[in-house]
Amino acid sequence: KEYAKVIADAEHCGGLLQLDPLDNEDREKYLCLSLKVCKVPLAVSRWVSNVANGNPQYIEICAQKLEEDEIISTTSREEAVLGSQLPQAQFTSNGKVLLDNIAVPPKIMGFVKTTLGSLGPQDKLLVQVLSLFKLEEDNRQPLPTLPVVHRAYSAIAEIEEKELLSVINRLGLYGLIEIISGKENNEAHLISTRSSFKESDDVHRSSFYYLLGYPLLREQAEEQLLANQRNAILETLAPKKEGEV
Repeated sequence: KEYAKVIADAEHCGGLLQLDPLDNEDREKYLCLSLKVCKVPLAVSRWVSNVANGNPQYIEICAQKLEEDEIISTTSREEAVLGSQLPQAQFTSNGKVLLDNIAVPPKIMGFVKTTLGSLGPQDKLLVQVLSLFKLEEDNRQPLPTLPVVHRAYSAIAEIEEKELLSVINRLGLYGLIEIISGKENNEAHLISTRSSFKESDDVHRSSFYYLLGYPLLREQAEEQLLANQRNAILETLAPKKEGEV
């Protein structure tokens, strides 16, 4: 109800409302609230988090999809979690199989494509460049630090590093880019979101790197790259052979 009121007030004022994504704990709480349950299966929570990326409106759409596709059902009140008056959500008989093959709700995919299409040329190219950075354990790509991102971007279009910083900060304020601190004990730490994004040398040290925070946006951005653009960017990320500068 509070979220709906905030949205309604923003629309009434004709203002632009920008909200940071909900954190992982609040994402699950909002999903439960949308489904009117006290608990959901972990696999369901993970799917919604990946698709909705902490956007309350997207979470509501995902909750509706889960119910319409009969992926989950609710337990009887007698089986509710101790101390809660709400039932639990559980998989239907074939719910796990359905979840494995579930499609992203068209409305959410439409929002993602609209977001990408509304970006200016520089902004969109940076999103596409960042979409090619993979951070898996066995990945040999360099981390997307400022110098590395600048080199990859410059494979497609010329840009001064200072100008690239402006693009990064703009996308940060849009909530599309996150700044991550260097890995310590193999763990990455988010150090800046839209609410604290500001242009400063401290934020852009070479020990920090940039990520697209929304998996669906990353997938769409990568799909829209031309083959020659993709190859040119990946060439800058390939490990150097011995003796190469």
